[in-house]
Formats: sequence, structure tokens, C-alpha cells
Amino acid sequence: MVLWVLISYDITCQWFVNLSTRIEEHWPEEIKPTRPINLIPAIPKLHEPMHDQTNHQVYSLKYICGAGHSDCECPERVWAPHNALGNSTKTQAPGSRHDVLDDHFGFWNWQKYIGLGATLLRKYRVAVAERNIQAEGHRGLTEALDQKLVQEWEVMCVAWEEDVFPKRKKNPYHVEGASISEARVKKELAEEEEKCLAAGGISLHNTSAASFLGLGLEIEETQRRIQRLAKDTTLHLSITKGGSLTEQRNTLCTRLRLWDQLVPIYMPGLLQYQVDQANEGQVLETKSHHPEDEELWLPSCIPAGCCARVCQKGLPKMEERLRLGQCQDSLENI
Repeated sequence: MVLWVLISYDITCQWFVNLSTRIEEHWPEEIKPTRPINLIPAIPKLHEPMHDQTNHQVYSLKYICGAGHSDCECPERVWAPHNALGNSTKTQAPGSRHDVLDDHFGFWNWQKYIGLGATLLRKYRVAVAERNIQAEGHRGLTEALDQKLVQEWEVMCVAWEEDVFPKRKKNPYHVEGASISEARVKKELAEEEEKCLAAGGISLHNTSAASFLGLGLEIEETQRRIQRLAKDTTLHLSITKGGSLTEQRNTLCTRLRLWDQLVPIYMPGLLQYQVDQANEGQVLETKSHHPEDEELWLPSCIPAGCCARVCQKGLPKMEERLRLGQCQDSLENI
């Protein structure tokens, strides 16, 4: 007896809403469910980011109990190895073409069916290996939180998970208010600069302060990526799709030269600050001669008490807003 059915469809948020009505009004009596069945709608993971995320958590495989790491993209995987059939059957009559496609899809399904044992065993071994790691991580995080809040959250989550579609319980995964993405922050900063110029303000350079900081954050991320890449010296891992490690370092050097040209404009007091630090006995030197180890000296690297004499007015606050946007983007991607 089947009591629980997970239905995935790329537009299930539209299609599933009236499913029960269609079953009742249009399905023949002989195929209508005779026993209560819990139908769970889901959007495949590859298609989910293209949807409006407002109140769409109900369709997310990340929050459906029992879904595990399923992505429900199996139908999409069938198309790739069968693309050649389009050319080989294009001259056939409709009936013959239909039969050939049925034969190939049937063989694919048969292979999947007879391989379920090996597939499930492989996934089971991976799950067992990860179980203790994930359980320990969850335990450590839970212990670090207020236990009263944890209990309240657990009650909310269980109530929401047990509610049938359409869910009417309070959604514990919905975040009130619009998230502040890095792209949105950049747009806001550009609009603020436009208003400032319209009011008679002066632009210090063709590259705006927001673009200057954006360049610095991009270079910082590139440095981290190259540092991770440089840890492995094997040929296979040193050569990536973007080019060899040396090529990536050369590209980074070019961007660092552009950064060095802009630093005196937006952080005019940096050189004096470095001289003062050296006079106080603090050694300022790079970790190595590689560009990924070069210090960028973003405003966040300067103590708060020194920012006013090192940076242009408002620059540290701009960086703070951009980094907040980065954090929001990272949380959304988890």
C-alpha cells in the first residue's frame, strides 16, 4: 500500500495547486485513489533557483522529510545520452520513430532497474560515512544555541513538516524582509553616487569608490582561490579550466597593478599609516613574493581609530555594506 508519494515537476508550484480538483472532476473512477495518499510536491533542484523564492520553501527538496539528497533531475539526465536519437530518427515515420524512442528509453529504464541494488549500496555507504560528521556538526551547533530557542524552533519545524499541502502552519524557513545581496548593495551605491554628482559633487576618478572596493573584494577572493590551488603541486590540479597556476597569477598581478593605482586616490593616508607602523616597530611585509599573498590594505584592515585619516570619507561604511551583502549571498547559497 502506497501512502506517501513525492511528485517532482519543474512547474509544480503551478501544476500541483489544482491537482486534487482535477483528480476529483476529470479522472475516471477506476484510476482514482481508493485510499488516502499523501502527495508531496517538489521542484527539482536545478530548476528551483529560477523560481520566485517567496513562500516556495514548501516545494524545496532541502526541507522535505525523507527526500535526503535527491535532486529529482533524473528525467533531465535521460536526455543527454539520447540526443543522438534526434538525428538518427528524423527521417523515420512517426510510428517508427515512436517505437525506436520507446525501445531506447525502455532499455535505459531496465538498466536503471537492475542496477538499483548497486546504486543504493553505493549511496548507503556514502551516507553512513557522512552520518557521524553531520550529526556531530548538528550537535555542536545546537549546544551553542539558546536551548529555549532550539525547542521553539523544533516545535515550529515539526508542525510545519507534518502539515499537509497546502501548508497553513507558520513557515520556519521564511525570512521576513528582502535579503540584501551584494548586487543590490552595488546598485544602491551607484544610485547614491549618481545623486551626489547631480547635486554638484566631485568624482575623484573614473573608477568610483564603490567600484574600487568591489575590485578589492574580487581580488581578495581570487587570492584565496589561488592559495587553495597552490597548495596542491600536482600537474592535474595545478592546471584548471581557467588556465595554469602561473597564468592565473599573471592575471592577478595585472589586477593588483590597477588596484595599486587607485589606492592613493581613495586611501591617501595609507602610506603615512604604514610608515608610522614601521616606526613603532611593527614589521609590514608580505608572506611571499607571490601575488596571492600580497596585502591589499582594504579599509577593514585599518584600525577604526585610524580610518578617518587613512580613507576617504564614507569608504569604510561602503565596504561594510558590500561585505554584508556578500554574507547574505553566502547564507542564501548554503
